[in-house]
Amino acid sequence: MTHHHIRLSVALVVLLLASLACRFFAADPGLVGTWQGSYEGDSIEITFGDDDRFEIYVGESVTLGHYRVDMSTTPIQLDLVPDGGGAILTIIEFVDDDTLRMENTYNGQPRPTTFNDTATFYRVNP
Repeated sequence: MTHHHIRLSVALVVLLLASLACRFFAADPGLVGTWQGSYEGDSIEITFGDDDRFEIYVGESVTLGHYRVDMSTTPIQLDLVPDGGGAILTIIEFVDDDTLRMENTYNGQPRPTTFNDTATFYRVNP
C-alpha cells in the first residue's frame, strides 16, 4: 500500500468518526428552543441554540455555556458546560414534543441514571 493510500484510508476513518460524533453529540432539533419550568420554587428558563450553546435564567441569575447531547443512550444524556468551567451532567426525557423531564447532579457527582427529583420543562418557543 502506498503512502497516498494510507493517508486516504486514515482520512476516511477520521471522516467516519467525525460524522458519528456529530450524530451522537450534535444539537438535537427537538431540544433546540426555549423551555420554562420550575424547581424547588425557582422559575427556570433554558434556551438551547442550534449552535450547541445554552442560556439558563434562574431569577436574576444567568448562566451561559455549551451543551452536548447523546441521543443514542436511554435515558438521553445531556452535558451542560458553563463558560466558567465545570459540568452539569443530566439525563433528559421527552414526554412529548413540548414537554421535557430533566434530572441532574452538581459538583462532580456521577450522572444520574433514573428520574427521581425531576424538573419538568415546557417548550415556549421552538
